[in-house]
Amino acid sequence: MGVIGTPQYMAPEIVAKGEMPSTHTDEFSLAIVLFLLLCKNHPLEGKRWLVPVLTPKIEEKLYGTDALFIFDQSDDANRPVPGVHDNALAIWGFLPKYVKDAFLSAFSQEAIKNPNKRLKELDWLKVLVRFQSDIVRCPRCKNEIFITNGSSTNCDECGKPYAVKNALELRDYSVPVAKNTRIYKCQLGACNAKDALNLVARVVSKDNEPSVLGLMNMTEDTLQGTTPSGRIKQIKPKEVIPIISGISIKISDNKINII
Repeated sequence: MGVIGTPQYMAPEIVAKGEMPSTHTDEFSLAIVLFLLLCKNHPLEGKRWLVPVLTPKIEEKLYGTDALFIFDQSDDANRPVPGVHDNALAIWGFLPKYVKDAFLSAFSQEAIKNPNKRLKELDWLKVLVRFQSDIVRCPRCKNEIFITNGSSTNCDECGKPYAVKNALELRDYSVPVAKNTRIYKCQLGACNAKDALNLVARVVSKDNEPSVLGLMNMTEDTLQGTTPSGRIKQIKPKEVIPIISGISIKISDNKINII
């Protein structure tokens, strides 16, 4: 309809060169929105943004020709300013490394200057699904904690240890077992964006014993489970197997190992 967009949300090549929107420019806009949601700060608005008036010429440089990520690893010329960008300064330090790495890649100078190097929708789905799986709640103070690769950690609010009793070992990483933990297709191996959020398995609890957890088959297929002793068990759709270390579930060419 002839609407190109707002500079703060547009890819640098649109702001600087007047190019038309495309899939690659949308990928850059998606990264901006995700950073705003998670860090509550614009990824390109650091100390270079602190000007008396944000004129069109300054906007062209800030969001276009001289676009620079506020946490760029090689250039600190646009770092967040304490007292102004406190949200980004506080939140960035708490984000898991793989989330930071995704943003560092999405807003690298290579991705800013070369649209073909930008993260795709599927890349972000994989990052965000893993991020969701890594969030647990401290049983003492109810603070949300980020678990790294299924390992026990201390709560950053009360300082008490959070012990991960069991974890689900996937192809590239592990996630802690907690009620309602979900495993999606994109966490197991190669898939397309359309099928990425197909639910594969979900952690459930017994109605009369909430502390007793099991893994429910959420696919439409009968899966093959293997017990620690090597016994094979067929797991039908909606059937639940207990969370016991040493059990593995085969899903197509991939596995979920309970550890």
